[in-house]
Amino acid sequence: MISSTARNHGIHIKQGYDGRLSPVESTDAALSYLQKLDGMFDGEWRAMAMAYNAGEYRIVRAFRANGDQRVSGESHLPKGLSRTTYDYVAKLHALACLIAKPERHGLVLPREARFVPLARMTLPAGVHTWTRPPSAWAPTPHACARSTRPTARVASSPAHHVTYWPR
Repeated sequence: MISSTARNHGIHIKQGYDGRLSPVESTDAALSYLQKLDGMFDGEWRAMAMAYNAGEYRIVRAFRANGDQRVSGESHLPKGLSRTTYDYVAKLHALACLIAKPERHGLVLPREARFVPLARMTLPAGVHTWTRPPSAWAPTPHACARSTRPTARVASSPAHHVTYWPR
């Protein structure tokens, strides 16, 4: 998300911390934004995806300019959007087709997936966490993180920062 959209959906961005890099903040913001788009576009997933990619008001303006609300990445509807936006929706459509009928495309999808349960935690302001590599799970003091993993990126959490950790 661009910073203005991210901030509008509750992501904290400040000197030394960018919540867009947080899986929790970015996922919560994406879900919030998709819920808003669902209401704006009456659940039409292609319009929602275009709006997520290009901005909701760009799609609304394109609908007005074209005089209808047909949506297709493959047919470049509504007219007047960037190729990137049309391609984004076409790729999502192709992915949905692959997942819905993998055998039709010679694919075998795994039937089982192993998920690690996560526990929601609220961190106090100023706790330093590793944002990379993903194997670094526990909150850790800044100096310790730098000395044990010099390539790890360290960020200070904002007040009442929510995160998830493996149980």
